[in-house]
Amino acid sequence: MARLRQFVQKPYFDSKIAPMPQPAPERITIRHLINDLLLIANLEKGFGYTVKQLLLRPRKAVHEYLEVNRRRMMKPFPMLVLLVTIATFLSLRVLPLGEPLWQHFKEGGAADLLQPIVQESIRLLTIAMQKYFNILFVLSLPGQAIGSYLLFRKIGYNFAEHLVINTYLFNIQTLLYILIVPFITWNENIAGPMLIIGMFGYWFFALKQIFQPGWWALVWKSTAIALVGQAVTNFLILIAFFGYWVYQSIIS
Repeated sequence: MARLRQFVQKPYFDSKIAPMPQPAPERITIRHLINDLLLIANLEKGFGYTVKQLLLRPRKAVHEYLEVNRRRMMKPFPMLVLLVTIATFLSLRVLPLGEPLWQHFKEGGAADLLQPIVQESIRLLTIAMQKYFNILFVLSLPGQAIGSYLLFRKIGYNFAEHLVINTYLFNIQTLLYILIVPFITWNENIAGPMLIIGMFGYWFFALKQIFQPGWWALVWKSTAIALVGQAVTNFLILIAFFGYWVYQSIIS
């Protein structure tokens, strides 16, 4: 019993014994920081594979993520945040600001018929829509998901799954935007049509591959999905515009 008491009272490891030397941690470098960021965003393993699958085999990519294995592909919403952030940064650096659009509208004389507070609200809205249209375009995703869910219900996916599908397609459209928009400063007449053809051409291709409608059905259903998405976006913008107008009316 005395020996047991002595064993319990005495630390198992003698504090006088020097600890085993530990290897020094690897020095922090830029590459180390980038690898940490890639790991957080799952870019190190999932981004390239996700982009390749969605570009070449969108139906297979959607089937894999929704029904087979979600480990290989990057999740749609972290991917959305990353790409929209990059696209918005490029828009602010490359595209002209929205102030010239407002000046053109004002020179037409229509702005003079509005109250000053309404004029200021429209001016800020015009500038924001051009500077941050990538972020505003995200607002169309719920509407597009509603449209594809209603028009392609036979495929068996629920609304949340349609939201994932539309987010993935938007991610690839945004990636194409990121790759093409810097060339606008070089030649706007070439880069502009390339951007439109690339973004909407991919969208039609992906809808055809994923939902496999006939060509006529593809035309009218994709148009309907775009209109529903735009309607939802406009509704949300109007709410924000009305809220800003009420706020300015109160503080004025």
